[in-house]
Amino acid sequence: MKTFYLIMILFFCSTTVIFGQIPTQNIPQNPTEAYERAMKPVKDWFKSKESTLEGNIKANKEMERLAKEYANLFKVRDWKAKELFSLAQLYELAMQFADVEKALIVYLRAPADDKLIKPRTMLLLALINQKKISNSIPIAEQLLNESKYNQDIISYVQLLIDELRVKDIKRAIVIAEKRLPKLIKYAEDKIADPGQAASALSYALDLSSMYQETGNTAKSQAFVSSFLSQFNSSPLASNKRIKQSVDATLLRGNRGSTSSNSISNEPNQSQDVYAPIFSNLWLGGMENMPNANGQNSISIQNFRFGQKVPIKTADFKDGSGKSNSVVNYEQVGLSMERLKLNINVPTIIGSLATSKPDEMMFLILTIKPVEE
Repeated sequence: MKTFYLIMILFFCSTTVIFGQIPTQNIPQNPTEAYERAMKPVKDWFKSKESTLEGNIKANKEMERLAKEYANLFKVRDWKAKELFSLAQLYELAMQFADVEKALIVYLRAPADDKLIKPRTMLLLALINQKKISNSIPIAEQLLNESKYNQDIISYVQLLIDELRVKDIKRAIVIAEKRLPKLIKYAEDKIADPGQAASALSYALDLSSMYQETGNTAKSQAFVSSFLSQFNSSPLASNKRIKQSVDATLLRGNRGSTSSNSISNEPNQSQDVYAPIFSNLWLGGMENMPNANGQNSISIQNFRFGQKVPIKTADFKDGSGKSNSVVNYEQVGLSMERLKLNINVPTIIGSLATSKPDEMMFLILTIKPVEE
């Protein structure tokens, strides 16, 4: 059986489409026709007897090109019901996520039928791709209220949890907790497909790591104990592949972790605000292992570096006439997964903009062994 891969890679570029290049008789008459035509290269690849990876990539590029070309032929205001949903699908193929959002918001006001999971998962993905995280939360909540989950609900809500985990881990935990019961039920229903079942259980166990990140070790341990009790009493535990996956996930969760906090009194010179900058570094899931050359290296499952930076929002004078500033703090930082660093080798992890317009901060991490 062939596997169908729909590859979506987001590039930001400007493209000029000359409609005169499309023969008049070949112009799609409606969004559904346009969507079907854009999908044809991928469908043809799927039916091909020689469906190579190179052919898959070529088909996806042609699909995206056609989608972008056809998307410019239609406007949201001109369509409704089924055709409006097809237009949203066309925008999605073209990676035009702002247009996907616009089309689906209108569609969901008067949907063609009561099948709302697909348009809502599409809307959730479009919002996440635009980094509209606060707007994504209500959509995720609606999807989590469904009586039964599918792979799109699980995967896209996980994307939202990953985004929230960096800036608002408490909200990420609330969403993950709400998803948990039906997520485990999904895994039980997928026991015939160990890969999907194991993936769902891995997402479920991620709650343990999130509890640890908030410093609630007791809750993390209680959660793992409860999870294992439920898992071991279910048919899932009798599947060797699923059980090995759960054991591996627990092993990763039990690896070493460390965190540190610091305060810098360096002034925010671009705004003339003398307020402290709060920094936090968190390394989770650390493990010592050899690299390809047999040398010692450190594997890090999760890396997070964040800063709370003061931003001056207003000036005022107190009763004595002294000038003061109103300062709000903005969270900045970066997070990465599955890093591998060689011992005693400085490694550039990433960069951040500072308060000075002509200055960048580079994060360089060096792991050094310490003998007791």
